[in-house]
Amino acid sequence: MTQHLAFFPAQEEQHTLNLLRYLMPHPESTFFFRAQSNALQASGIVKEDLLVVDRTLTPHSGQVVVAYLRDEFVVRRLIIRHNKGYLEADDPRYRTIQLTDAEDSLIWGVVTWVLHRP
Repeated sequence: MTQHLAFFPAQEEQHTLNLLRYLMPHPESTFFFRAQSNALQASGIVKEDLLVVDRTLTPHSGQVVVAYLRDEFVVRRLIIRHNKGYLEADDPRYRTIQLTDAEDSLIWGVVTWVLHRP
C-alpha cells in the first residue's frame, strides 16, 4: 500500500498560527522547563524536552505536573488515591513520592505541552 503525503509551504496557509498564543493561553503564568530525567519516558517525556507549564490550572489525578520538593523541582504524574497525593514516574527505578501538607512540597504547575526534537 502506497502512502501519499501532501506538503504545502507555510506562507500559503490561509490562517496564521501564533505558536506562543497557542501554547500559552495564560502567558503571565506559563513557564518553560527542561526535563532533567527520563522518569516519564513511557509518557513521551525524555531528558532535555522543553515542557510548557501553566500555573493557573488546577492539577488533577493523572496529569503530569511540576512539583517543588525540598528545594528542587521534579516532573512526575500526579496520582490521587484515598485522598492522598502521590508523584509517580513511569520508570520503576524512580521512587513514588507521597505529597505532604508540609511546606516542603508544592504542586507548582501543570505540564500542558511537551516539545522535543525528533
